[in-house]
Amino acid sequence: MCPFCHSVRELSKNGSYVRPSDGYRLRRFRCRDCRKTFSETHFSIHYRLRKRRINQAVFRFLSSGVSQRRCAFLVGVMPRAIARRVDRFGRCSAHNLDVYRKNRELGQLMNPARNLCKENPPEPKLWGRSVLFQLLPCIAGK
Repeated sequence: MCPFCHSVRELSKNGSYVRPSDGYRLRRFRCRDCRKTFSETHFSIHYRLRKRRINQAVFRFLSSGVSQRRCAFLVGVMPRAIARRVDRFGRCSAHNLDVYRKNRELGQLMNPARNLCKENPPEPKLWGRSVLFQLLPCIAGK
């Protein structure tokens, strides 16, 4: 899918280039409709980042309760860079949550047997085979 015109036609390969920051070779593609080119990193969280190496450390520090200012000191960047990463992580998480919810709704529409007991799902009291036997009437629609 083209990120510019959102065309679903097949994309053509358009060579590759070496990323200067880490020497990684990336493929480029060209849209057959709008003729614009883009790389394979266009859809990743690392798109247009110069210091991709700090993402994992920043995420771990922030997840463990370290402040943004302290995280910037530990990683060796300016505090504003950490604030931009937090914003980027939040946008990426919101997008992923929307995709998850849409896929979940689509899965429920495609499999109506799961929707039969949506209002009153049975409470499994025992684990093992008894759980399966408690769920069978719900799945079978009885």
